[in-house]
Amino acid sequence: MNITFPAYYSMNKKRIAKIVCFFVLLVSTISIISLNPVSAEEINPTTYAPILYFEGQETCYPIDATYHIDNSAVYVHDGETATLVDDNPTISELSTYTESAFFLDNTQGSSKDADSIISHYQQSKNQYDIIVYYRQSEQMGKTVLQYWFFYAYNNGDLNVHEGDWEMIQLIFESSTPTTAMYSQHHSGQQIQWNEVETTSTHPHVFVSRGSHANYFRSFSGKLGVASDTVGNNGLILTNEDYQLVELTNQSWLSFAGRWGEMQEVEDTLLGFSGPFGPAFRENGNMWNNPVGWGGSLPVLNTSLLPVEWLLYNFVTIFFVITALSIALLSFKLYRRSKDHGFGPRFFSFLYIDGVNVHSIGNILFFAGIAVAIIGLVLPWYSLSAAVTVEDYTTDGFIDFLQIDGLNGVQLTYPGANGPIAIGSFILPFSLIIAIGFVFTMFKAIGIQKSNVLGRSYLWRGISLIIPFIILIIVIFSLGSIIPSLVPEDMGANEITSIFSSLSQNPLAGSETITLSDASMTGSIDMTWGLGTGGYLLLIAGIILAIAGFLLITARRTFY
Repeated sequence: MNITFPAYYSMNKKRIAKIVCFFVLLVSTISIISLNPVSAEEINPTTYAPILYFEGQETCYPIDATYHIDNSAVYVHDGETATLVDDNPTISELSTYTESAFFLDNTQGSSKDADSIISHYQQSKNQYDIIVYYRQSEQMGKTVLQYWFFYAYNNGDLNVHEGDWEMIQLIFESSTPTTAMYSQHHSGQQIQWNEVETTSTHPHVFVSRGSHANYFRSFSGKLGVASDTVGNNGLILTNEDYQLVELTNQSWLSFAGRWGEMQEVEDTLLGFSGPFGPAFRENGNMWNNPVGWGGSLPVLNTSLLPVEWLLYNFVTIFFVITALSIALLSFKLYRRSKDHGFGPRFFSFLYIDGVNVHSIGNILFFAGIAVAIIGLVLPWYSLSAAVTVEDYTTDGFIDFLQIDGLNGVQLTYPGANGPIAIGSFILPFSLIIAIGFVFTMFKAIGIQKSNVLGRSYLWRGISLIIPFIILIIVIFSLGSIIPSLVPEDMGANEITSIFSSLSQNPLAGSETITLSDASMTGSIDMTWGLGTGGYLLLIAGIILAIAGFLLITARRTFY
């Protein structure tokens, strides 16, 4: 067959066109796939639904948010007073209140009346479903899977208020989880997915008692300012125990007010105001910019986890060590009685027989104990402040930080009816020191030689001086530690200034901080210093060390 050139060109032109179209379609498909590596629909929220672990004394659990709507009235706050708008709002009506001045006030009690609201919740909770709300979104080429929890009441140490919205979120890249981020009060923590405790693909969330802050470990929470109490000794909720409900379909989502009472501006300053809803939490960042919000959270410092575990189990460890020490001491005393008895005066610190070195040493031992006992019940260290801002003024100086032997470390803020504890690191310092003295006394049973008794005194004196030195080192270190933990929008510059001055003069000092930004104006007068109890412990330690030195140099055989 003879085909002319024009005819041949025409046939191949069509074939070439088909081939070009095929490759264009192929390249376009590949481009679309590469530009959209993750689709929100590919991730099943049930697959990653969290397992919630509650502390044994928790009183509120996740519930359908309509519980709060059904038992609340809508008010509007004009900056000074609150005015009733709707005493029986419906869900559809609630969505029309799109200004932040509105708030839902629980009619079963006030924000400062936890018992009434929690009691009503306990009686009514079976009428509502246990719900965990979820939301999937895409940002910056990543998929964000959020799980939101609503609680009827926040009864934490940091603050108390009606209603409580908390959240965890998981970040996915190429359908694979990479990061977990848990909310905690006004901040939170983040860690890599491979460091999250999980059952299959379900992350473990340890919910703190009362405040409902979320933690990655069952023993965490004590190192934070809030001193949250968490644990896995209470109710456990899996996705079989609650309903997963899509959050973006809820018509009340557009309600821009607070989910709890706000009667005065002071309520917000003191933590009594209810939280904003999911779409408006943290100025809307948790909703509109979840990747940015989560990325700003501090990364969980896994090297501190052993410290947190130790603090969480401290009392148990302390009593176990004490019991073992008592058993060992009892065995030593038994051997001593078998070898040479206990001597005529039983306790060797009672060998006081005139003006001599060993008698003076034993007298100083009693003096050191007396000084230490007084020091245990007096403040060791305190940091006080007088606050004067445009909406709130304290009545004189308030102890924001106080360390003593009875209550450990306590943090407070100025409440309307006096100081309110916002955190504590309760260690039985007095008990520890007191048991140390008891052991020293019982170890003195039947000691024959003064140098052996002197070493016991010397060690007890050093054990009182060491906490004093550690305390000064900790205060000195706060200047670099605390400011690094504070976000810039929470007054990092002012806090840096305060703790820098504190570090430079740890024994005593004062500072006045002037606030002059767009959100707040006023001043904070600070004063700090080592308390009488701290100085007395140091003096007691020195007295006991001198007593020990005298007994060692006396070289006396008592019997």
